[in-house]
Amino acid sequence: MNKIKFMHVRLVVYICTIIILFFVYIEKIELKCYFYQMHGILCPTCGLTRATINIIKLNFGEAIKYNQFFTCVLIPLVFILIVDDIFVILRRLILKKKSISLVEILTGECKIE
Repeated sequence: MNKIKFMHVRLVVYICTIIILFFVYIEKIELKCYFYQMHGILCPTCGLTRATINIIKLNFGEAIKYNQFFTCVLIPLVFILIVDDIFVILRRLILKKKSISLVEILTGECKIE
């Protein structure tokens, strides 16, 4: 039962994330760096918000200018993890086949035997 709940929670999170990204894309939600606004100091992750906005808008050149590591390493890695997880969830729901996603392995939800 716990695995089913975790799977459904992840699916809801993915759907909500897609909705939020859509609103950011159409500029109905504005993302700001609150650390910089409050303290006037660039934070350790400076450029992530602007890089994320540019990735959502498919401006990869601009995203690289703001934060190269995030754009070139983390985004592809996170994308692969999420696509794998969604594929496994849909495979379980539609085809009723057992699968283990990388997200489940990384979070300790499923153990490799």
